[in-house]
Amino acid sequence: MSLLVVEDLNVRFRTDDQLVHAVRNIGFRLEARESLAIVGESGSGKSQTINSILGLLAENGRAEGSVRLHDKEILNLDGESMRKVRGRHISVVFQNPMTSLNPYRTIGYQLSRVLIEQRGLDAQLARAEVIRMLDAVRLPAARKRLNAHPHEFSGGMRQRVMIAAALLCRPDVLIADEPTSALDVTVQASILELLRELRESFNTAMILVSHDLAVVAGQCERLLVMDKGEFVEAGDTASIFSNPQHAVTRRLLDAVPRLDRPLNAPRPKVSDAEPILEAFGLSVRYRIPRRPGFRYRFVTAVRNIDLQLHAGESVGIVGESGCGKSSLARALLAVGPRSGGLRFRGTNIEALTAVGLRAFRRAVQLVFQDPVGSLNPRMTVADTLIEPMIVHDVIARGEVAMPKVLALLQRVGLEEDIVNRYPHECSGGQCQRIGIARALAASPKALICDEAVSALDVSVQADILALLRTLQGELKLGLLFIAHDLAVVRDLCERIIVMHAGQIVEQGPTAAVFSAPQHSYTRALIAAAPVLKPVATHAAQTDLHEDASLQPW
Repeated sequence: MSLLVVEDLNVRFRTDDQLVHAVRNIGFRLEARESLAIVGESGSGKSQTINSILGLLAENGRAEGSVRLHDKEILNLDGESMRKVRGRHISVVFQNPMTSLNPYRTIGYQLSRVLIEQRGLDAQLARAEVIRMLDAVRLPAARKRLNAHPHEFSGGMRQRVMIAAALLCRPDVLIADEPTSALDVTVQASILELLRELRESFNTAMILVSHDLAVVAGQCERLLVMDKGEFVEAGDTASIFSNPQHAVTRRLLDAVPRLDRPLNAPRPKVSDAEPILEAFGLSVRYRIPRRPGFRYRFVTAVRNIDLQLHAGESVGIVGESGCGKSSLARALLAVGPRSGGLRFRGTNIEALTAVGLRAFRRAVQLVFQDPVGSLNPRMTVADTLIEPMIVHDVIARGEVAMPKVLALLQRVGLEEDIVNRYPHECSGGQCQRIGIARALAASPKALICDEAVSALDVSVQADILALLRTLQGELKLGLLFIAHDLAVVRDLCERIIVMHAGQIVEQGPTAAVFSAPQHSYTRALIAAAPVLKPVATHAAQTDLHEDASLQPW
């Protein structure tokens, strides 16, 4: 008998305009200790499928069909009955741990409450169990961190806490909803390895929801591909990867940036003319307040960076979170504390007049990581694009701006009917295109893209990267592309800079850095990048479950 059986599941949402059919007649089975992946683009219905199983649909949503766990129907259980199922029998690791954890409560308190409520343990026993589980997920100095709050942890550490919370009651089924989205490659690799080991140690079945097929390849024996609320392809992972049958599957596979693909054809050599932007000995140091009565302390985020960006050149900056990439981006924009030199077209930024500084702000534009959060929710797309045109004197006040707005939308591949929408009415990919259009509205000479595609699905990401390549070729833009995904940077950039602990540890032409990395840190980053290599079948892995090396207690 299968552990989890889903049959004829339909999910509908009632909106002001219409009834939205988000999930259509889907069904699947999950066996004990099996790992199953559900993949698809944003809006395909992945998360709503999971939410309906967990009883977490929004108030305007309704699920129909059947979901049986241990042959017991759990679909649409009342709140009290479902709370007894969640955590104890089926648990979930959400995509964003920062929004899933209570910012006002300590980690120890939040995890202890799970055991007190679900297993009836007293506070002392619950605390001891929490420490053992945090040790099992390899959280450094777990006992000392019980009284820490979520904001005191890194992204990878918060994700480990979420995994620990999900496994505290040793559930039969663990659902991981995009558990590595926007994590650095090394952190992502450690989280995926942790999930694999814990699943074997606790004999837990897993459903992994993701848009990243490289992540799925190393984790799951069976794969379900979803599109427009339906499963369009299903089977064992190795077979689907080697011979995809549906166009959606092929598109998802083709969109995955890969380190084993040939490099793009080299672009024409960059001119030896004066660089648009140049940094020399650039450093960033932040002042951190201590407790009252104590002196300030300083943290150096960027150390002695030398960098040049020419017209038509694309330079990638890679490194883990905390290595100083974003601090460097802000310093290159002459924002925030910095020391050292920064030149714009050969002139030191500090020596620029007000007119010259205004020209610099216009010439060097930024594309942000969060495509939705970086747009004003109260401004339409048209207003968003008109504002920088007015600020940077691209158009005069009172001039009819709509023709320029429509031209910008066409340039970034958006339809005219989006012009009067607000950001929440647009998809993530559309919002990122709007962000790029906003940067282009000032007619810049250089773009700094700070993790501009890390929050996007692979197919949308591929579209945005293709757009950036096209724009760079047409407009001769200097492109500084900051990312943690090495395969993305490899596909886009002619030159790569590797940062670690605020310093440049390696740099050079893309082909040279990837074919013969000189620094151990570069080699570690490349080794940590996920690859499209499916795991062995479930049957072949059975023996591994009995001899799992990780025994938390």
